[in-house]
Amino acid sequence: KQWYQRRVAITAGEAPPYDPTSVAVQLSELRTQMREESLALREEMYSMLGSMFGVAADNSQVEAVNQLVEEVKRYKEMTLAQTQACTEMLQAQAPKLERLENMMEVARAEVRLISQHKLTWQNTTHGSNGGLQSDYAVDGVYTLSGVYGGDNPLQHTAGQGNEVLIVDLGALFKIHTVKAWNRLDCCQDRPIGAYVYADEFLIGGFNEAKNLYTFVVNGEVYAQKIIFKQPLNKQMNFIEVQVFGSGPFGEHEV
Repeated sequence: KQWYQRRVAITAGEAPPYDPTSVAVQLSELRTQMREESLALREEMYSMLGSMFGVAADNSQVEAVNQLVEEVKRYKEMTLAQTQACTEMLQAQAPKLERLENMMEVARAEVRLISQHKLTWQNTTHGSNGGLQSDYAVDGVYTLSGVYGGDNPLQHTAGQGNEVLIVDLGALFKIHTVKAWNRLDCCQDRPIGAYVYADEFLIGGFNEAKNLYTFVVNGEVYAQKIIFKQPLNKQMNFIEVQVFGSGPFGEHEV
């Protein structure tokens, strides 16, 4: 630093230049100073590490540092060995994972019943003591007996106008078919005027009284909820609602 400052002063004309002998002396002194500072820094590091490991003697401090270096080397070797083992395991399992992925894709593509025992909701409920809840629409229990108490209950709204029944599929599915089984003992005209939606997409409407309504969905229709809406001041009651589709799919796949 002193030599550099001297060179700046020389350039500025503020000091006479050094002769070569003087410059050599300065450089020699600079090297000696740097060596002394390096040794001092090393001793300070050994002292710090020694206090950390509870070592008092200098040789012990050096040994502690060497042990630390060897431990780091062993840890690095162990990490490399574990990485190699994981890589080999993944390579060995790759064919099985590929087959599993193919099986999952086949299962997703299969059209199947996707509504049974899923979450449901209706805005009104007919009956006392809990009434005829929306869950009965997807309980998997439906017969042609016409007896809707006990083991064969049906879903039933209260008929206050703008009735809504929702079946939440739990994920995004491609909708293929929706079936609604009407009650048989009476009141088969109640679904007339209602509409069924796949989320916001209109699938169809009820325009006649019959035992079974089947709505086949054309095109690429993906939805998480199947919604029945009755805008008229009428009750809505189904023995069972069945939704057939494939999936589930992520939003980025649609």
